[in-house]
Amino acid sequence: MTEETDQSSQNEQTPALQPDPGALLTAAREARGVTVGEISRDMGLTESAVRDLEASQYDKFPAGIYVWGYLRNYCKLIELDEAPVLEGYFSLTGISQGIRDSERSKPKPAPGAGTAGLVVFILVILGLVGLAGYLVYTFLIA
Repeated sequence: MTEETDQSSQNEQTPALQPDPGALLTAAREARGVTVGEISRDMGLTESAVRDLEASQYDKFPAGIYVWGYLRNYCKLIELDEAPVLEGYFSLTGISQGIRDSERSKPKPAPGAGTAGLVVFILVILGLVGLAGYLVYTFLIA
């Protein structure tokens, strides 16, 4: 009985392994019959960069934020859910949740914020045109 308890407690303590993001990308790309060259062309990356993404060799990229963006774009391109790929990436690299939090916490523009600026701009232009018309009328008549 204690052996069963020991085994179950070991299973509970073992963290679930995240899937390899590169393997997920490769499998999805191959399932869709897309070549590395096509992905490379559509993403604007070299073929070796695409192979590095598929091999999960992220140290070949300048910064994690670039890899994060490449992975998201790759997923969109092959119509793959990005959540397991990004979770695997964050798990593999040990990158903190900061990138994910920063994406969620982007400030949203206030409703109508751009409209108010446009209205003020139009009013200023109309005022200047009116003033110019008044001055031209005053000096031409006088």
